[in-house]
Amino acid sequence: RHADAAIGKLRLDIGILHDRARDQLREAGDIQKQQKRIFLHRGLAAIHIDDITDRAESEERDTGRQDNIKSVIDLIDSVEDKTNFIVSPGCDMPYATPRENTIACAQAVKNPESSRELIKNYESSFDDIEVEIPDYDNSEKVIIELFLLDPEQCAACTYMLASVEDNFDLIKDVAEYRVYKYFIKEDIARTQKMGIKNLPTMCINGEQKFISIIPSREELLDAVNAARK
Repeated sequence: RHADAAIGKLRLDIGILHDRARDQLREAGDIQKQQKRIFLHRGLAAIHIDDITDRAESEERDTGRQDNIKSVIDLIDSVEDKTNFIVSPGCDMPYATPRENTIACAQAVKNPESSRELIKNYESSFDDIEVEIPDYDNSEKVIIELFLLDPEQCAACTYMLASVEDNFDLIKDVAEYRVYKYFIKEDIARTQKMGIKNLPTMCINGEQKFISIIPSREELLDAVNAARK
């Protein structure tokens, strides 16, 4: 009887161990799958980063990605001392940014020479976008222009927009404001044409007044009043 009980317990233990082993394997497999998903999500560029030759033709057909490559290469070339230089998207990327854009930026960082060759005859797609600059001198009101990344996701952009909206009742008789977002092609072209180098930036009558700085109520009112004719 004791022997039978021992055999039964042994079978039970073996069964438990067997199930546990399967559970561990299943768990390990799930973890590996999850890790793979995370890798594909966060490190997508690594999948294609070195395969420039095979992707060259598709890159040439994709102006969006070439815009990103050119922007990164121009940024890299603008820095003389690249010691500890890090290329990053800033505080946020707009929601639903195409993953191909991220791949293109990483490609330019990983392989700058090959990427530079890829875009040597490329002209930015923003060059053909016509942008009308306001006639500040003849405007009846002071024109406040907010150049933002994305006021719904970028914290600093949200604060800069709020600095105007919260105080607009005090200046609405003498000023108006316009918002430009750096994920809209026309707004990107405008940002470049205006020579904006940092986001967020607030311009008043075409002059960059607050660059990555959120003005206080007094500073905003003073700047608007100074711009009045």
